[in-house]
Amino acid sequence: MPLVDIHPSSEHLASARATLRQLGFAELRGVVPAPALEALRTEAAAQRSKAQLAGAAGETAYRSRIAELGALGKAFVWAPATSRLLCDVLGSPFSPSEQVCCYTYYQSGDFLSRHLDRPDTCTATLILYLVARSPAPELPHTGLALRVFGSDGAEPMTVIPTRCGSLLLGRGTEVWHERPRLQPEEYVVALTACFRESSP
Repeated sequence: MPLVDIHPSSEHLASARATLRQLGFAELRGVVPAPALEALRTEAAAQRSKAQLAGAAGETAYRSRIAELGALGKAFVWAPATSRLLCDVLGSPFSPSEQVCCYTYYQSGDFLSRHLDRPDTCTATLILYLVARSPAPELPHTGLALRVFGSDGAEPMTVIPTRCGSLLLGRGTEVWHERPRLQPEEYVVALTACFRESSP
């Protein structure tokens, strides 16, 4: 079944482990098969009509739209192959936090300010980008980027471009991160899932 057929190479895994140890987030490209991406993209588009505006002001300000995962999204998040990938890259077993697994939709003006994820529900983060559109993604002010900060929080330690089909794994409870405000005509759809560390 293509939705659970994730087979990163040993080189992919080694690179992701090293990057995650150094930066707290790692990007894997080309590890989710095209049929799975297309099926999830279709489901996310259908779920868009049910999306609710999500936002907050204050220290962790954000604005986006979120919708419940459908059957295919849940199959992907709960698949044994997804669990194996998390364990292989992060070094311990994890189980999904169902209440914080969703499709997330960012459009012009939406953003996610610098924050740490909640340790009770999100010791590991998975983000699969299904749609990523921008007229100028190379410009420094684009919202198609995840900025990851060092311990001092002053300047980004790295900026990970938002690429369609890319899979991000991270320890967002340990490193500050943010998504800048999306510019006109920018649009992102992601499957976003949080995981808790579990017993072997």
